[in-house]
Amino acid sequence: MISTRPVPRVGMRVRVVHLGHAEPDVIAEVGDGGRTLVVGGRTFSLRPLTGEFVAVGEPYYGVRLDLRRER
Repeated sequence: MISTRPVPRVGMRVRVVHLGHAEPDVIAEVGDGGRTLVVGGRTFSLRPLTGEFVAVGEPYYGVRLDLRRER
């Protein structure tokens, strides 16, 4: 099976999405087997419900990361 989801790594460029507004940033740390990321001094965790990385302390629809590469 081919995975279409990018594997997060330190130095990878991402976008931090805030209610439709996105800011570029870089992954500074990867932990917990790739289920926790630190970006811009903020910790994001992988949510099983949505499969997205969401800021710790936010609801599932809160501040999240977009790992897809820009085209």
